[in-house]
Amino acid sequence: MKCILGIDQGGTKTHALISDLQGNLIGFGCSYGACHSTEGMQCAMCAVQEAVRIALEQAEITGKEIVSVAAGMTGVDWADEAELLKQELINTLQLQGVPVTVVNDCMIALRASVSGSSGCILCAGTGLNCGVRDGRGHEYCFGFYIPDEDQGGMALGRRALRAVYDAESGKGSRTLLTQLILEDAGYVSTDALLRAHVTGQLSGNWISGLPILLEEAAIRGDAVAVHILKEFGMNAALYVVAALRRFSMENDPVKVVLSGSVFKCKAPELLDAVRATILKSAPYAEIIESEMEPVTGAVLLAADALYGAASVLFYEHIKRDALRFHMIRKNMKEENGL
Repeated sequence: MKCILGIDQGGTKTHALISDLQGNLIGFGCSYGACHSTEGMQCAMCAVQEAVRIALEQAEITGKEIVSVAAGMTGVDWADEAELLKQELINTLQLQGVPVTVVNDCMIALRASVSGSSGCILCAGTGLNCGVRDGRGHEYCFGFYIPDEDQGGMALGRRALRAVYDAESGKGSRTLLTQLILEDAGYVSTDALLRAHVTGQLSGNWISGLPILLEEAAIRGDAVAVHILKEFGMNAALYVVAALRRFSMENDPVKVVLSGSVFKCKAPELLDAVRATILKSAPYAEIIESEMEPVTGAVLLAADALYGAASVLFYEHIKRDALRFHMIRKNMKEENGL
C-alpha cells in the first residue's frame, strides 16, 4: 500500500503521521523534541527516526511504501537549512527517489488550518513566528527577523518581570504582578527576586511560564498587566500586517491563523488587540484559530507535492480521522461537544 508521511519536529516533541493516498490516517508516532541547530543533527534525526518507526508499526507498513514526505521542522530559518535537513531525512529514513519537502514548522501549522494554498499564520508559544503563503508559489517566514522583545511567552514573561522591577524602583505603577510573581517564585522581596535574576537563578522555563500570572492579573483588573497584553498583541499582529503587505494581500479575503499557547489567554485584551490591529490594515481578513495539530499540515503538504494540490476530499478525510488520532485541538473538540 502506497502511503504519505508527515513530520512535525519542535523543541518539545517530534510527531510522525501516515496516511494512505486518499488521506485516510493509518499511523502515528511521537518522540522527544529537538532542533538540529541547538541539540545537534544526530539528536534531531534520532527523534525523527523513532517517531517514524512507531508510526510505521501502527500503520503495519514499511518505509518502502512511502511515496511522498513533508516535514515542518524548527530551526529552518535560512534557505540552506531546508536543503540540509532534506538530505539528512533522505539518508536517515532511506528515502532515495522519494519527493521530500522541508519547511519551517509554522508553515505546516498554516497548512493544517487552511484548505487552500494561501493564508497567514501567527504562532505564539514560547517564541513567536509568522508565515505567509500567497497562493502563487511564494511564501515567507520571519524567523530571526523577530527580535527577543516580541518572542512569545518568553517576551511576555520578561515584560512582567520588568513591570515588577519598575514598580519597586518607582519608575512604573504598582501592580498585582509583584505579589503574584513573588509568591510563585518563592521570594520575600523584589530585591531578592532581582538579585536571583541577574545572577542567573531564574530559569527560562519559569520566565516563559509567567504569562499565566499576567493572565490572572489582567482578569483581576490590574492595569499594568492589561497594558502588557494589549501592547504585546498589537506588536505581534504587526507581523501579520507586514506579511500580508509583502505579497499585496491586505485587501484579500485571506485566512489568518492564530496558533500557540499564548493565544489561549483568557484575558480578552490580548486577542482583541491582535484582531483590531490586523483588521485595521486587512479589513477582509478572516481570523481563525488552528483546528488540527500541525503534523496534519505536513501530510497535506506531502499530498500537495504528490498531486499538485491535495483534493478537498483528501482534506476532509484528514479532518475526519484527526479526532480518532487525537489531532484535534481543544477549541474544535468543544464545538463537537467532546
